Amino acid sequence: MAENGNGVVKIGELERKLFMLLLQQICLTFELILRWLSPEDLKLPKGTRSNFYFRLNRLKQAGYVKKQTLQDHDVYLLDRKGIEEVSALNKRNLPLVNFTELETINHDITTAYVRHYFESHGATDWVSDREFRGCGQKLPQIPDGAFTMCGLTVFVEVELTRKSLERYEKIAAFYTRDKGPHRVLYLFREPSVVEPMIALTRHHPRLGFFPFDEDMSAPD
Repeated sequence: MAENGNGVVKIGELERKLFMLLLQQICLTFELILRWLSPEDLKLPKGTRSNFYFRLNRLKQAGYVKKQTLQDHDVYLLDRKGIEEVSALNKRNLPLVNFTELETINHDITTAYVRHYFESHGATDWVSDREFRGCGQKLPQIPDGAFTMCGLTVFVEVELTRKSLERYEKIAAFYTRDKGPHRVLYLFREPSVVEPMIALTRHHPRLGFFPFDEDMSAPD
């Protein structure tokens, strides 16, 4: 990205990738944006503002992205000019994020870390929960994301808070039916959160449960 002599921001492939990430994942922290688009900047001394920081700031000033503090997180969201730039890539016609979608920021950020983790290790064709909700299918359970790896379809659940037993029973019935994804991966921070689901699906090979942190090692 660069500015011409008239101060107009030029948009390239890198910017369009950022816009699609924000459209799919609702919001991203600056660290997450760097992990995806400029990982070498993560090695800079603390407090150093990278060139990418100034690029992002120019996008914000030009109305492509916006920055907000939500639930104690400083996050970037897509703005009007940004969604216009990716109209050809927005196959599911996702709209700009609305206010009701900004209620689970911690979960959204964790899900974005999970997506980055799997994509860093070979996952492709990520589908976000926004995209599932916008496709018109009425699924009993909408995963937090899905991807393809080694020819397998994998659903991802980021479980940060415990649901009711009744809700888990319905989810377990859906994920253990004859037709479904090849794998369902539950990522959690506190083991107690997923204990009911583990008990309900203990003998089903489709489901796996794994503790998650942002810098965990590569999957087996």
